[in-house]
Amino acid sequence: MHQADGSHESATTDEFAHVKATQSSTSPPSTLTFSRAGSRPWLALYEPATSLLAARATLNCAAPVIEGLAAPLPYELWLLICAALEEPRAVCRLACVCHQLRGVSWHPELWERLCRRTFPVRAGFSPCEELFREFHFSLRRMFMRRRRLRFDGFYCATHKRLLAGLNEGRGMKEAEKDFYNPLGRWVTYHRIVRFYASGDLFVYLSTGTAPTDASVKRAAQAADPARPRSLTQKLRSACWGTYRVDEARRDDAPSSTALEASVLLKSDDHPKMRTATVCYRMELRGDEAAAAATNSELGTLDHWIVHSEHDVQVLKIRDPVYAFYPFA
Repeated sequence: MHQADGSHESATTDEFAHVKATQSSTSPPSTLTFSRAGSRPWLALYEPATSLLAARATLNCAAPVIEGLAAPLPYELWLLICAALEEPRAVCRLACVCHQLRGVSWHPELWERLCRRTFPVRAGFSPCEELFREFHFSLRRMFMRRRRLRFDGFYCATHKRLLAGLNEGRGMKEAEKDFYNPLGRWVTYHRIVRFYASGDLFVYLSTGTAPTDASVKRAAQAADPARPRSLTQKLRSACWGTYRVDEARRDDAPSSTALEASVLLKSDDHPKMRTATVCYRMELRGDEAAAAATNSELGTLDHWIVHSEHDVQVLKIRDPVYAFYPFA
């Protein structure tokens, strides 16, 4: 049994080395790289069982027409169709259709594509090849249990702050309402953050618009790092920045993944505004043994503003947990 495990491990290592060399020279990272030929005989386990009637009809490309219906699609064509699915929920729902599609949805080629799209190396994630053994040589298990950022929506943290009354507002009235309040006024604002697989992000502070508003979702979804103006045209006070993920194991926080981000405060509407850099230290929390929907909670540890080398302002965050809002 030990010898079989050792040979499986060495074969897997050689395969990933071959996959990495093939990707760098011929194919982009998003293409399927697994092959059923040569040293991958276990991929035959994901083929439909020949004992099933539907499997025999599928494997037989020259199957006759039954009751006016065309013959089922070949297994390879099903695999190619499923490879175009971008949502992991769609792949999981596919497994609930029938026994044959269950085997297609468990195929390693599909989960390799999802893993490489979900854990981009450009954003700081470790290559999937290095963590393949840690997740028992299963790409599906890696996707389900590895902490990750979601790129199909944005994160939002809601804060409340007490604004003290200003003397400048004394006596200013509009519609029989005095804007001056000596005790101050509580203000609710939302900090919206969207991450991209390229390592870019934007931060948007809003006091009047809730994150559930349709206009905010449309503007956040249309923003593209390749076109910086696409963000400021809809969300005028939003700013671009970069982030980096660090998956190194830490003894003080074994159930979290570190993330550092920096955002340059700069506005075209106020060209004389003093330039500053806002820095964040975040973490992805959750136990890796938990489900994929609960191991990706985003929280903020530290938050500070750098005006210059000797002028650093540390900010306090009362509620550092972010909620996720998907676009769909």
